[in-house]
Amino acid sequence: VALIWIAPEAIRLLAAPQYSEAVYCLVPIAMSVYFYFVYTLFVDMEIYYGANRYVAVASVVAAALNLIINYLLIPQYGYYIAGYATLFSYFVTMVLHMLFLRRIMKKNKKRLTELFDINGITRNGALLVFISIIALLLYRAPVIRYLTIMGCILFLFAKKRFIYAIISKLRRGKCE
Repeated sequence: VALIWIAPEAIRLLAAPQYSEAVYCLVPIAMSVYFYFVYTLFVDMEIYYGANRYVAVASVVAAALNLIINYLLIPQYGYYIAGYATLFSYFVTMVLHMLFLRRIMKKNKKRLTELFDINGITRNGALLVFISIIALLLYRAPVIRYLTIMGCILFLFAKKRFIYAIISKLRRGKCE
């Protein structure tokens, strides 16, 4: 999230001027990291239960989807679409692995929610997308973007005791 919010300045600092528009590709690629991370959690459990075929199926579907989207839309929208195709492919992969793992858990007479907080994963993903869209919309208004960043930092600083309490509960395994 921090990278997304400072991406225009990071690109300006680290890349040649002709690459400044690449900032619009960075946002979906950075967001896709979250969905990649979550799907690897599901994959680890699929492998644990010996359901490797699901890993292959989801990988082939995601790769085909990514190729099709890129093939059809890059000529029309340019290279920007590649980042969004990656984001969408990782999201679909995560959903497929979640559905596959739900099926595996059902066969083993367990529930997916015994392993993962699906509501939390969904909330965090939605929050990430929302925050990223706001950042993207504010790329051409750096003053507003940096005031927003400062407001968030001040809010977090003001709530640091509350945040530390939550982290402490999480470490002790007592947070619901």
